[in-house]
Amino acid sequence: MHLPVHAVQHITSLLNGALAPEPLVGALLRVLSSALGGVAVQLLGRDKLHVYVISQHGEAPEPASSASGGPPAPTAGPGCTIFPLSEEEPYAAFCIHGANEPKDLAVVEHFAALTGGPMIRTATYEAMRRELTRLEAAMACSSEGSWVWHIPSGRVSFDKRWCEMLGYNVDEVAPDLSSWERLVHPDDLADITRVLGDHLEGRTEQYQTEHRLLTKRGDFLWVLDTGMVVERDEHGQPVLAAGTHRDLTAIAKLREAYSESRNQLLSQRAAFDYGSVVVFHWRNLPGWPVEWVSRNVTTLLGYPHGAWLGGEVMYANLIHPDDFDRVLDEVAAGSVSSTNHFSHSTYRLRRADGREIWVHDDTTVLRDHKGLITHYVGYLVDVTEQVRAAEESAALQRKMLTQQRLDSLGLLAGGIAHDFNNLLVGILGNADLAVAATPEGSEILRVVQDIRIAGERAAGLVQQLLSYTGKTDSQHAPVSVNGLVSEMRQLLDVATLSAEALRLELDPADPLVMGSASHLSQIVLNLCTNAVESLASGRGTVSIRTGTAPRCLPSTGTRVLGGATLAGPLVWFEVEDDGEGMDGETIDRIFDPFFTTKPSGHGLGLSAVLGIVQAHGGQLHVRSVRGKGTVFTVYIPAYQGPVAAAPGADLLSEGALRGRTVLLVDDESLVRAVARRFLCRLGAAVLEADNGAVAVETFLDRAADISLVLMDLSMPQMDGAEAAQRMLVAVPEARIILCSGYDEHQIRSRHRSLGLAGFIQKPFTTARMSEAIRAALSL
Repeated sequence: MHLPVHAVQHITSLLNGALAPEPLVGALLRVLSSALGGVAVQLLGRDKLHVYVISQHGEAPEPASSASGGPPAPTAGPGCTIFPLSEEEPYAAFCIHGANEPKDLAVVEHFAALTGGPMIRTATYEAMRRELTRLEAAMACSSEGSWVWHIPSGRVSFDKRWCEMLGYNVDEVAPDLSSWERLVHPDDLADITRVLGDHLEGRTEQYQTEHRLLTKRGDFLWVLDTGMVVERDEHGQPVLAAGTHRDLTAIAKLREAYSESRNQLLSQRAAFDYGSVVVFHWRNLPGWPVEWVSRNVTTLLGYPHGAWLGGEVMYANLIHPDDFDRVLDEVAAGSVSSTNHFSHSTYRLRRADGREIWVHDDTTVLRDHKGLITHYVGYLVDVTEQVRAAEESAALQRKMLTQQRLDSLGLLAGGIAHDFNNLLVGILGNADLAVAATPEGSEILRVVQDIRIAGERAAGLVQQLLSYTGKTDSQHAPVSVNGLVSEMRQLLDVATLSAEALRLELDPADPLVMGSASHLSQIVLNLCTNAVESLASGRGTVSIRTGTAPRCLPSTGTRVLGGATLAGPLVWFEVEDDGEGMDGETIDRIFDPFFTTKPSGHGLGLSAVLGIVQAHGGQLHVRSVRGKGTVFTVYIPAYQGPVAAAPGADLLSEGALRGRTVLLVDDESLVRAVARRFLCRLGAAVLEADNGAVAVETFLDRAADISLVLMDLSMPQMDGAEAAQRMLVAVPEARIILCSGYDEHQIRSRHRSLGLAGFIQKPFTTARMSEAIRAALSL
């Protein structure tokens, strides 16, 4: 069989064009051997492959000389001619394909001796074919690609799998070292060069790196590059190296996933170890012993981490006794739940330092293969601040609701105060007139005085209601506590009629405080009234004491309210009874608005007392024993400044207003009737109007005659403030006194710019009217 010249040229060109994979070289040499009727020999030169054909018949194949164009063929021996198929160049060794007979091997050995090149490998064609077949099968089944590097020439042969791994065809990767270097990620090249250099210089048995190669898609592929030098020259310099590439994409993803999972696990562990969430792993045994717990448990509960794992601390022992049964019930209910998960209501744990904290516990149930509970896993969070915030929010909500009720009560109080005070003006004014007209010693005088006392008490109740709802804001002045008690003696006698005795133990030094006399009198009245009502069957003793102290020293069992830090000297006022007494729970609630232990009552008395005490910068102390009685002690800073002389309270004499005209303005006829009687006794001419508009009209008509305007503040059509403003615009020197059930200080502050001549607070008495008229007219 003879091949055409161009076919031989094509085959030799393939053999000389690149370091092709060995199976391809063998296949090409077998084709040449068969076609040329001889043995094809592959020689390894410095720069390229050299192929010779050894003919055993002494005949030159036709295409040999024309295919090579090289030098004359050397003679190898009798009946054997060597035909070169490539340019002759120095060579180092050669391989034989197709030498099946001993005589063939002898020819090859003779050729090796002739050329002076060592024969590094010989094998029969069948043995080579079987080896190549196994290698090809193994590489086909492998996910690895292979490479062969001829180190002196820098030529590298990459197999199909190696190229496909990066998305290239074989002919798209140039067979040289520089093309491979261009594919290596720039960040990896330095490490590869170092590792490869160590191996080429013989410092390592194997070369292996993990690096990235550029794919045809433009991204980078992680590969495991493993290889070794397979041939060195007589000087030990590397000549030939071979190796494989393995795609590490899946492994890289696994590593990345593992790294991410590990980082997440470490961050979660760090969150547990240093965060606010504590993880417990309890065994399902009595006392819930701890099998594992995050290290931040020491921050949460104060016990060392090892104390839990060693069994020195049992979790169940830390649960607050008041919460333990509930927690136990919740565990039992959660253990039979199909979800194997439950959350506790917040409960308390006691720390190592004795402090109690509130925790939220979210628990999961763990079971074995038989369905039996083995462990509980719980996530605990300290919610003490949240619980406190919720309590404060609830308290604020209650306060808001209370304030809403108080606002409603204030509206109600404001609505009824006007009408009720007008009625009290009629009661108190007529009582004053009756007392003045009744001779001493008359039985009627005693009756009228009782009416007057009852009216005063009713007036006090209205002021108490207005004070509690913020409708009054009296000016403070030096007040004698002894004088306050003495002035209220008649009222106290009425309030304590059912008591066997009312004992007064007043400080002879007559201590003073800065405050509102009307408000402080409410304290006296309310505390004494409560004391009397606490007496069993109305029998017992109520004691009132006053005194001074350098500082406040609460006795054992005393509840202190008010919160102010008191600096001496102090004035104290005390009301003690030997009645039924109160327990601690009742004491905690007696100052709540609308709370009362009485069968009937509004529950505002002690709330008003506490509010007044706090407004005066004081403290209220309560000491009570069930069945033995109660002591209320009020501490208020003492007043040590100068005391102005009290204004005179004498009634104007009859005829004191003779020749003067007074304009009386009020929408309540009862009030006008009482005031008219009193003014007429004083000799004044009285003009009347039932609203502000009529009053202004009357005043403008009679301004020259009117000496004084006595006018109510709250009236229909036009109130007293607007009417007074119009009158004063017309006659700036007009003398106008306003009357109102609201606090004098508030009215004066609100209407200071009007230039009023005075103010009378309802319900007023004839003495209060006399005082206001005397001041307004400078009598």
